[in-house]
Amino acid sequence: MTVDEPKRGLLRRVAGGIAGFFKRFAGPIRIVLLVAIVAFAIYAIASSWERVEAALVDMGPGLIVGSSLVLVASIAGHYVSWLAVLAALGAPRMPVLASMAISTTSQVAKYMPGSVWTAVVQADLGRRHGIQRRIMLASYGLVLLVSVATASVLSLLVLAGPSPLWIRLVSIAAAVCGVVLLASLFHPRLLHSLLDKVFRRFSGEGMPDRIDPRALVVAIVAVAVAWSLAGVQAWMLAEPLGATTAEIPFTAGAIMLSWAVGLVIVILPAGAGAREAILVVTLGQIVGTTEALTIALITRFLQIIVELVLAALLGLPYATGALRARRRERLD
Repeated sequence: MTVDEPKRGLLRRVAGGIAGFFKRFAGPIRIVLLVAIVAFAIYAIASSWERVEAALVDMGPGLIVGSSLVLVASIAGHYVSWLAVLAALGAPRMPVLASMAISTTSQVAKYMPGSVWTAVVQADLGRRHGIQRRIMLASYGLVLLVSVATASVLSLLVLAGPSPLWIRLVSIAAAVCGVVLLASLFHPRLLHSLLDKVFRRFSGEGMPDRIDPRALVVAIVAVAVAWSLAGVQAWMLAEPLGATTAEIPFTAGAIMLSWAVGLVIVILPAGAGAREAILVVTLGQIVGTTEALTIALITRFLQIIVELVLAALLGLPYATGALRARRRERLD
């Protein structure tokens, strides 16, 4: 017996005890988690409402609806990227409605402090469709890695417009790190070996034999499209405030850099504060500081609203159907 084996046994017992607790009290925990998710989302809306309200009136319903539709398309890109990552890990294919419900519901959870609740929700809901928790947790980490790396590389677009020297240096450094991260995804053993060691240590079970590189390419392309659409949405809001068509790449680069920074700072719910700071410094160069802050707040506000609506439209019917099916099984 090696020195590490007692430690591994202890970790497995602790993990098993935690899993048993969650299994025993799954119902109440889900209710508390759902209430907390909704509460934090409502707080995020209320905290910025005073500044956002006047700007929404000035922009008009046409612009708000149009930018929201582009945002929906961006969210769809992230959804496709997540599905591709699951496929890369060898997860069984879920019904479309179920996968959309899991994706939309879990995304709202990111507004809770800690940025781990998305993974918790995905792991719980994915288990109902035969996807092991470790696969769902690995998919969350891999999606985060792909998203941050891709956004970091594309943040070089910020060099296409005026920005402070330190922002340019940060974007270059982020792009270099992004290239390294993306390259590591395609190393034949590096990523798989790391995930396998982590899950064997904590659960005693490793990862599938291989990670499909073709599915990873699909995930990267899908998330690149998603980030680009997010940049277009921000430019649509900036155009009435003075942004020109030639500044679309710069605006997209600013959005991608802000998201990359926000995703890395996990202690903030959905990168709150960090994203806005980057956008004010970058977009402020073309529309002014006050206007840039307005754009930052409106993009976050619209995202929360759109994600709540999608979760309500797709998540609630799925959850209701699942509860009815479970009750029928108990009666039978």
